[in-house]
Amino acid sequence: MNNYCIYIRNRKGNPYCKLLNKEITFSCCRECVNKEYKTKNKENSFYKSNGTKKSKNSFYKLNSNQIKKKSTLKEKSPLRSGNIKSKRSKATDIDQKVKLKVWERDKHCCVICGNNVNVMPNAHYISRAKGGLGIEENIFTACTRLTENDCHYRFDNGTKEEKELLKEKVKNYLSSIYPNWNEDNLYYKKGGV
Repeated sequence: MNNYCIYIRNRKGNPYCKLLNKEITFSCCRECVNKEYKTKNKENSFYKSNGTKKSKNSFYKLNSNQIKKKSTLKEKSPLRSGNIKSKRSKATDIDQKVKLKVWERDKHCCVICGNNVNVMPNAHYISRAKGGLGIEENIFTACTRLTENDCHYRFDNGTKEEKELLKEKVKNYLSSIYPNWNEDNLYYKKGGV
């Protein structure tokens, strides 16, 4: 352990005194009357034990073992790779097969306004945020933001009255197609209960 002044900092590999607000040499620091000391590890000191100055970026360099450890952590961590999703996230995702079935079921038209231009089968009746599953009974085709009707956006973000009206319309549509349709079956249940 070395003692060092609490006002000294490393700036671009050179000692910098915060009290004097300028780059200094250690001889200048030793002669200073305002210095206050604190203990510091040798690895973090500005000068090596033999008195030679460290390279400019040595404060920020990692040795080869540290780099190997970091790279193996990145490789092993499934969350960093972006391939691993939670069970809930997987359950609320809309599979491509489901999108195709819903697209055919809705005859390539928005179920709210009947538009057939710029529509997509990716709207959840029960939203993903509330645990709405990505199954056919919960998905419907709606207008995208590229249309003037903008049904999907209005369904999710409209006024309270507008959302209730659109939700009732979609509910009637889905219950007419699926005789045993029930909102309670559209939520993700932890543990499959």
